[in-house]
Amino acid sequence: EHDPRVEYLLEEGFPFVTHGRTARMEEHDWFDIDGEKAFRQATSHLIGLGHQQIGLVGGGKGFYSAQLRAKG
Repeated sequence: EHDPRVEYLLEEGFPFVTHGRTARMEEHDWFDIDGEKAFRQATSHLIGLGHQQIGLVGGGKGFYSAQLRAKG
């Protein structure tokens, strides 16, 4: 989903950087970790330890970064 804060800053032409990806990340600078890869590695590690029931408590589904973590 579109973040209204990002929308506003883009509309105003204000230079900014976000921590995390946004729906319009190609239009502004950003930095982030590879959440999908990190959570895939963490899940694989837990499975390797024998865990069978693994849950994720993360950001709201509307946040792109949370979607990537869940995908991992």
